[in-house]
Amino acid sequence: MSRRRSRILIVDDHPLMREALRSLLEHPGTIEVVGEAATIDELLRLAPRGTTSDGQGPEAPPPDVIVLDLMLPGIDGIEVLRRIKAEVDWDREIGAVTRRVLAKKGPAIL
Repeated sequence: MSRRRSRILIVDDHPLMREALRSLLEHPGTIEVVGEAATIDELLRLAPRGTTSDGQGPEAPPPDVIVLDLMLPGIDGIEVLRRIKAEVDWDREIGAVTRRVLAKKGPAIL
């Protein structure tokens, strides 16, 4: 019995970072990067369904994981997470891992 591949959506405004993450994360047969977004608008368009490798994704299931840059231009990562919860039909838990502390914002409640 074969396992279903994990589907990942990468969100980062830097093309080189998206390329590096895709290279590190994608693993044939187990992990598939199903889309990339550089802005919050692209994320909100792709998150509900992801895409297929050929870009024809209306019937594709949503990603299992979103790898998100918490420092997107014009919007902070906490607000992005709030908008995903509010605007996307997302039936998965939302977890955040960061390597920076967003000290100016204080504690975040999602």
